[in-house]
This record gives sequence, structure tokens and C-alpha cells, in this order.
Amino acid sequence: MAIKLLKIIALVIILNISPLICLALVTSHYNELTIEVTYPYDGNRILKSPMPVYGFVSNSLAKVDINGTPVVVAENGYFHGSVDLVEGVNKIIVTAENQKKDNAIKVISINFLPKR
Repeated sequence: MAIKLLKIIALVIILNISPLICLALVTSHYNELTIEVTYPYDGNRILKSPMPVYGFVSNSLAKVDINGTPVVVAENGYFHGSVDLVEGVNKIIVTAENQKKDNAIKVISINFLPKR
């Protein structure tokens, strides 16, 4: 929010544009619903199950699921959960849906190689 406010102030001062127009310009850039998975990385080799999954969603009010299981989203968009793995390649599917029913999906694959 602070960065958005600074961009609006800069546009108002530098370009002498109405604050409402600046707000619309800056906000429109942030409307796209996106998901970033910060752990695990696509292609990781994992040794333990269950495995934690961490990430961020661009809209903190969005509903987020990890492999079909709903997770709590923090005010800053941070989410976390865990998934049980089977030996070999596993797909982690993170989905998000906002109030306007816009959807985002992020799919990563990891390789579970349990210690024997």
C-alpha cells in the first residue's frame, strides 16, 4: 500500500495529473490475480513428507487451495500449508479465486525421494 501511495504522489507531482486518475492507473496494474509459490521450487528433490508449501497471492481476500485443501491467507497475501507426498514425481497445484471469480493457478512438480 505504501508503494502504491508513493507512485500516486509521484504521478501527481511530476505529471500534474489528478489524484483520482493516478489512483486508477496505479490500481489497475495490481488487479490481476497472481500466485507465487516461494517453497518448494519447481523441480526440487524432497526427502520428507509431509512437505510444507509457502507462497503469496496478490489479493489477500482470495480463497487459496493447495491440492484442493483450503488454506488461510494472511493480510499481506502470505499463505502456507502442507501436502503428503508419494514416492516419485508429485504435482503441487495452488489455486486462488477472488471475489470477482477471477482465478489463478500455479503448478509445480517436485520429486519425493524418501530416505531408506
